[in-house]
Amino acid sequence: ENTITDCSYAISLGLSNSNSFYHNNIIDNSINFQTIPSINSWDNGYPSGGNYWSEYNGTDVCSGAYQNETGSDGIGDTPYIIDEYNIDRYPLMKPYVPLLGDLNEDRKVDGKDIGIIAKAFGSYEGGPRWNPNADINGDRKVEGKDVITVAKNYGKKNQ
Repeated sequence: ENTITDCSYAISLGLSNSNSFYHNNIIDNSINFQTIPSINSWDNGYPSGGNYWSEYNGTDVCSGAYQNETGSDGIGDTPYIIDEYNIDRYPLMKPYVPLLGDLNEDRKVDGKDIGIIAKAFGSYEGGPRWNPNADINGDRKVEGKDVITVAKNYGKKNQ
């Protein structure tokens, strides 16, 4: 959830493998990615998505994990090729904006998120039912304030 703008090199990695980069906004940089051969993950799968790349010129007329279903979903229909080893399979069509209450990162707040918060309700960091995604306000416990945030955003989608 970073925004990298107007840099000479947005991301530079050297011999760094198995890292995950997703939900970032990479905007108007001279070079977006520089690496000494590294293999990393550039998306969080479907429907969570990858990153927003300002020079991505793809279209969004399809949806689904294979981008072969009718209807747009806010994810580009073709992958963004970073280099021969690194691909963002689900580039975002618009800059990423977090959706509070989307606990399972599927770009919508729905019954699944209610289930997650209900299961974690009353838990605390290190406890047996602890889920850091359910601690929306970051106070290391899942309580009413977190539930209210999910409830307020119920039905919202991020596209």
